[in-house]
Amino acid sequence: MNPQLTNLWIWLVWIASSALSLGLSCALGGWITGVDLKNADTFALSFPDSCTSLLAGLVLGLVQYQFAKKQRQSFLVPWTMGNIIGLFLISKIGLFCYSMTVWINFKELSTPVEGIAQVAGSAALGGLFGGAILGAIQGRIGTWSNRLAWSWVNAVAWAGGWAMGHTATRLVIIWKYWVLEGLSDSLQLAVELGVMGTVAGLVSSSITGIFFFKLFPRSN
Repeated sequence: MNPQLTNLWIWLVWIASSALSLGLSCALGGWITGVDLKNADTFALSFPDSCTSLLAGLVLGLVQYQFAKKQRQSFLVPWTMGNIIGLFLISKIGLFCYSMTVWINFKELSTPVEGIAQVAGSAALGGLFGGAILGAIQGRIGTWSNRLAWSWVNAVAWAGGWAMGHTATRLVIIWKYWVLEGLSDSLQLAVELGVMGTVAGLVSSSITGIFFFKLFPRSN
């Protein structure tokens, strides 16, 4: 097969597996959270809770590892732990930034566009810092220079992915809410977080998939 076609196929499979695993695990976590929605933190509904982010990190790490282990051996622990810790921090840092934004502007009613901007900006900050840590942990499988580069790649990828994922979720909530109105609370939250995870997975893996095979060549 043409090497360029092979690389394109590998990249597409990387994107599809990452998006599906992150989307489905976020949807599952959202459904579990939605079962007890009345006792959930209002701010936390805009971001995956601790259990959802840990579950998403575990699933994403295992799926990517199964796909990428042919490229490099013996990196299950740093790769999976990087995703678990990284996604947890991405969610929590984003939640903290969003909570502070809401608190600062508590007395002012925001427009739908301003609300989206607040969520997207907070999510981007979470993705930037959490993604950098995610990449630093996973980068232990390579050289120091590759580790630093992989950290930057993940910072950019998750900042963009998390921001776009939350933007998509807000659009679902604001302009397409009539589609979800007849569903139970748990199913509504499953759809919202499922959309967020899928979009975030598509964007972030599109970027990381380009650089992974360049930074971490096949080990003999």
